[in-house]
Amino acid sequence: MLKLLIIPLLLTPFAAFSVPFSFLMIAVLTAGMPSAPTMSLYAQKFGADTQFASLGVMVSSLLGVLTIPLLYVVLQLIH
Repeated sequence: MLKLLIIPLLLTPFAAFSVPFSFLMIAVLTAGMPSAPTMSLYAQKFGADTQFASLGVMVSSLLGVLTIPLLYVVLQLIH
């Protein structure tokens, strides 16, 4: 939840610095994207727990379905 919601919302104060809204939206939505599926490949390559990494990718992808639209709504409210 930290990566999907909290970190992107930390970028919203940049709206006060006359950053173009389209740039802010791109930065916030990009920061709020789920973990990349390659995370499990890296876990396998470096001998880490691949099942745990795969679970992390799955959970972040499922939560991303909820958090990405929520971030969009928050951005529209501050615009």
